Amino acid sequence: MVATRDWLRIDDLLGAVSNAGHHQIIWFKGRTATLPEDDDFTAAVDANRILVVEERLSTTIAHLRAVPQVADLLVPTPEEAGTVTFKGGRSLEVSPEQRLHVEAVASIVDDAWSAPLAALGADAAYAAFRQFHGYPGNRRSLVEGVRRGFAIERDYEEDLISRVFKAISDHASVDAPIILHGQSATGKSIALARVVAKVREVKDAAVLYSNNRVPQPTEIADYCHRAERAGAKATLIVCDTNQDDRPYVDLLSGLRSRGHRVVVLGSRYRIIDGEHNRLRTTIEAPTALSDREKSALSGLLKQFANEQVTPPEGIEGNHILSFLYRALPLTRYPIGSGLSTEANRTERLVREQRAKYLTS
Repeated sequence: MVATRDWLRIDDLLGAVSNAGHHQIIWFKGRTATLPEDDDFTAAVDANRILVVEERLSTTIAHLRAVPQVADLLVPTPEEAGTVTFKGGRSLEVSPEQRLHVEAVASIVDDAWSAPLAALGADAAYAAFRQFHGYPGNRRSLVEGVRRGFAIERDYEEDLISRVFKAISDHASVDAPIILHGQSATGKSIALARVVAKVREVKDAAVLYSNNRVPQPTEIADYCHRAERAGAKATLIVCDTNQDDRPYVDLLSGLRSRGHRVVVLGSRYRIIDGEHNRLRTTIEAPTALSDREKSALSGLLKQFANEQVTPPEGIEGNHILSFLYRALPLTRYPIGSGLSTEANRTERLVREQRAKYLTS
């Protein structure tokens, strides 16, 4: 069809075209058709926001089918809500009844969480970046933001991810939960979300992801049993709840006593100097940024924030709180909320210690 006789005017498309990144729009022109005579359209072609193909779309599809290569262009179908796929092609179908029961305490990380991400234009990516750092929303949104590269990977995450995969492969030898501890705004939640994404990419284990409270063993035991029967090496239970060690220990022992193959990964506030630490499987999220982390964070801001946020080259010191507060104003509300919760927890511990001292 000749572009000038098309039912959709080029003016109606230019708004969306202008927000697209490079190579995100393919224009199937057709050999007998002409391109729209519009300066903005021509500029978009010259800037590689629009790729022009001489053949019509139907001709291109017919050619790919004849090769055949159409199957390579299709999105895989298993990434559907309610299906958890494991290696070897085995899968667990989660019924609505079981999802309702389990997700009262923890999200079931099914194949939809690892589905291919939709492409975002520059404006949409910036809006999603702001939402991720200001109001990330639910657990799945946090994992999606990590997969889109909206947060840097801190140095300690390599050790954390390595320990989790080792525990999944040799779950019987792990007799304690893995605890990530650190001050507020040191990236604990992002690190746990990255673990969730990486574990489900490999498809060795089932994953339950809670950030409200630590589940009781009886609430998730049936799901763990079904996941094991479906082919999971183990079930990874991620609890971003900033609890002390005891609830995680009770969860692990309660499920192990029922014969389930599980690994528990939890978060807590920083184990302060002199505080008794019963566990050997702890990893600290430090407040100080390494030079690599500062460089990565600076690059992240330039990539997604651009003119809206001043790059942080002039910031002195390595403390992540001051770095984020000054360089990324979007984080100020969640940082303040996290620090307030941590301060209340510290005040409670001080009161408990004082009461013990007075009664001793």
